Amino acid sequence: MMRPARVLWLALACAPPACGLAQDAASAARAAAAAAPARPVVHYRTAGGVFSAPHASWDADNQAPRQVEWRYPVFTDTSDRATVKLNAWIGRESLKLLLGDDEAADAAMRLDDPQVMAFAARQPVFIESELDQAEIQVALALGIYRTFTFYSEVEGIAHPAHIVTPHLYDLRRGEERRVQDLFADDDDGELPDLYDQQNKSDAHPCEQYGFDWRNAALGGRDALHFEYPYQPGWDVECENASVIGPQVARLLKSPRDLEPIYDVLPAQRQDSRGTTPPVRRM
Repeated sequence: MMRPARVLWLALACAPPACGLAQDAASAARAAAAAAPARPVVHYRTAGGVFSAPHASWDADNQAPRQVEWRYPVFTDTSDRATVKLNAWIGRESLKLLLGDDEAADAAMRLDDPQVMAFAARQPVFIESELDQAEIQVALALGIYRTFTFYSEVEGIAHPAHIVTPHLYDLRRGEERRVQDLFADDDDGELPDLYDQQNKSDAHPCEQYGFDWRNAALGGRDALHFEYPYQPGWDVECENASVIGPQVARLLKSPRDLEPIYDVLPAQRQDSRGTTPPVRRM
């Protein structure tokens, strides 16, 4: 008995010419989606590796060697001079992050990855640091800018310490930039006010956190993201914050420099250990 009613409802819902218009609109939407240009893509591989190192002197009773993970990206378009320079910058920064000493990083510049890991395991500064992870992670590719997260973990007496810092690289200039240098002066304090509105509440006042350019990372033309290191006893809801809105784009000095937005994808061809051939750091 329900079948005729259903047929009548379908007929009313899709009666011409409305049905034809709806079908045409759906077809046009599918065609537009198919014709929409895909985002340009940049590929990278992961270099570095995992190695063993002695524990610090204050942890001498621990006989088992500590395992250290060291990772950094290598962008694959080496036909582009700007990318080659970017890879050299990443390579040096990865050594500084791992070794914690500029002089040791300079000494390791001409070494390949296995040699770097063997070198690190013999360095007193590195051994005493109790570092067990040093990683440069790719975040975004926005026009002439590439953004990264530097992450390190250090073993502690009571608990590990995590250090997270955002970094911004300018392909046009061939150097690292401060995020705040991309913005006009915020004399009215729009961004700090917006930060408080979007990230603080009565339930999570986040008193230890606030708008700080040192923790800011580009999230696009209208977004800034903030990452803070974990501190015991602090509100975990406050560790990751964002400022999103037209105020961000309005204060950018050159919004066009952040276009196009690229998809950043791992290269498909990589060995099982996640390592690459020697990287030119000089």
